[in-house]
Amino acid sequence: MGRPRKHKPRTLWDAIQYIAATGCQWAKFPEDFPPFTTVQYHFYRMRDNGLLDVAGPVA
Repeated sequence: MGRPRKHKPRTLWDAIQYIAATGCQWAKFPEDFPPFTTVQYHFYRMRDNGLLDVAGPVA
């Protein structure tokens, strides 16, 4: 079962979107979001699994 999540997935996704939209540096991350190290971990995990790849239109 594992340990309960400390941060909601939506909050983590919103934080990743904030970084993408503003170009904010990881170390200057607002305190309204989870710690930047947590967001960074999930971002790199999504990137490495291909979840952030943009798929073009299928012809």
